[in-house]
Amino acid sequence: MPILTISEDLQLVIDKAVREDEYADAVEYITRLVRQDQKRRAKEQIFATLAQDPSGDEAEVESLAESWRKLRLERHRHPDSD
Repeated sequence: MPILTISEDLQLVIDKAVREDEYADAVEYITRLVRQDQKRRAKEQIFATLAQDPSGDEAEVESLAESWRKLRLERHRHPDSD
């Protein structure tokens, strides 16, 4: 497993989150943060795509979001297929 070097201040934040939020360990906490960031970026990409085509309606937005969700699920099931 790769080793991540972090500052002492960040280590204190992570330790506190692990204690208070009942994460199993720092890896679980950081993994959750990364996933939240990935979701945020995916939403930004959806809205950026829609901004390029303002004729898109709400059904198109839902369809695009559903397609992305299916792709993420498939990638999760087969992580070595990249």
